[in-house]
Amino acid sequence: MKIYVTGATSNEKLFEVYKLIKDTFSKQGHEVKTPLETIEFCKTHNEIERFEKAMNDINEADFVISEISGPSCGQGFELGVLFARGFRNVVLITSSLSYTSGILIGAFGQPIHYNNKTLSELLIKLQEKIKE
Repeated sequence: MKIYVTGATSNEKLFEVYKLIKDTFSKQGHEVKTPLETIEFCKTHNEIERFEKAMNDINEADFVISEISGPSCGQGFELGVLFARGFRNVVLITSSLSYTSGILIGAFGQPIHYNNKTLSELLIKLQEKIKE
């Protein structure tokens, strides 16, 4: 399965979450793309190439995990594209202290809330969602 993870690249505190998701699901044989790869891609590619890569990754995704704890214009655009295309295999995740947009909840449902102490529980819930 191809899993695409969206999320802010400006908040380094989220990098641990992205890495944990990638490591966990890659070990299970899934292909996982995260914002960490986006950061590396942006170092050597322009904005048009970044857009084309993001749209390609979205088109190839079987499942999307969207970390919505912080603002990200690019992520909002990606989620809008997914919604417009009728793609509903999206799970929202957010840290326990963050506000969740009512528009996103309306589009994709209630997010899974987590904190640093419940990251293992988050992974279990994500595994259950992917199996649905």
